[in-house]
Amino acid sequence: MRGVVRKIDGVRDANVSLKDGIATIHFAPTNRVRVAQIWNAVRDNGFTPRTSRIRALGTVSVRGDTAIFTIGGSEDAFVLQDAASAPGRVAELRKLGPRVVVEISGELSDAPAKGRDTRVTLRVKSFALR
Repeated sequence: MRGVVRKIDGVRDANVSLKDGIATIHFAPTNRVRVAQIWNAVRDNGFTPRTSRIRALGTVSVRGDTAIFTIGGSEDAFVLQDAASAPGRVAELRKLGPRVVVEISGELSDAPAKGRDTRVTLRVKSFALR
């Protein structure tokens, strides 16, 4: 599994523990890797993607009542929700300007079925201005 993930263009390094069901992936600063590429690589090798923890740089935009986080480079976009352990984070993020770069840490909702273009939710645990 480690070798498969490391072959994805833009992945700098990957550590995989099949026993624990955890993969830690570090991306090159100029990567364009989308989360779906990682999930598909996991599926293509006979495994099921589970909850994904993420820490990424990007910007927040607001569309109606929905706050969206877009990762710089890959243009992956996620609907923002407060993590149960961190209420009020999304409200704070909504107040930032659209060009403010933030680093968000949180968890992604479960991976949608392969080929489904379903908006993924990012449950925000913390963020920092960059």
